[in-house]
Amino acid sequence: SVRNLGLEKIANTVRFPCKFASSGCPLFFYHFDKVEHEETCECRPYSCPCPGAACKWQGALNDVMDHLKKVHKSITTLQGRVTFSIPASILFQFVLILLIIWFYLRLKNAVHIVDLRK
Repeated sequence: SVRNLGLEKIANTVRFPCKFASSGCPLFFYHFDKVEHEETCECRPYSCPCPGAACKWQGALNDVMDHLKKVHKSITTLQGRVTFSIPASILFQFVLILLIIWFYLRLKNAVHIVDLRK
C-alpha cells in the first residue's frame, strides 16, 4: 500500500475523539496517541471476570459487580473479597505443581553434608 503523506500531515494536526466517547469518555487525541489511550480507557467495555465461565458479557466497569451478583450467583462478596469455588481436579493440579516447585527449590538449595568418616 502507498502512504499518503499529505493526509498523514493533516491527521497529525487533527484531534479525534476516543472510540469510547459514546460510553462517556470525553477525551480527544492525535491519531498517534489515540490507540494507546483506548487500550486502557476507563470507559472501554470490560469482560466478565468470572473464572472458568464461558460468559460473553461485556459492560462498564461500574456494572461488573451487578453482573456477577445477577448472573453468577455462586460468587459471593464478603467485605470486598470475591470468593468462588474451584473444581477439585484443578485445585489438585495446582497443589501438585506447588509441591513439585517446593521440592525442586529445597533440593536445589540443600546444603550437602559430606560424611568424613570414610
